[in-house]
Amino acid sequence: MKGVTSSATAMGCTQYRGKDGTDEPGTWRTPTYREGILMLIFREQIEATSAETGFQPFTRLVFYWLGTESGPVYAWAMRISQPYELTFNYNSSKASKTSRLRCIRDVE
Repeated sequence: MKGVTSSATAMGCTQYRGKDGTDEPGTWRTPTYREGILMLIFREQIEATSAETGFQPFTRLVFYWLGTESGPVYAWAMRISQPYELTFNYNSSKASKTSRLRCIRDVE
């Protein structure tokens, strides 16, 4: 995660406080596998809201952790590539230091 300065990367989504730093700790979380798939499906619409939300476009060919685990050592991650048809999810060791976080929160 070299070069990434987000507090979410250093402390995890539960400590992330939003783009302005004013959200309560614990209101953000790592997306589940299914939510990751939805993020991929709606990536263009999500990225189009960047002026309002501060959401930076996905970095191509970088893995993003998902909150769905598959045992004590592995968790799911997603990679976005171009063309998007080559995007895939995979099972990765939690010890990997090359994946990033994209935090989400529930909106009522």
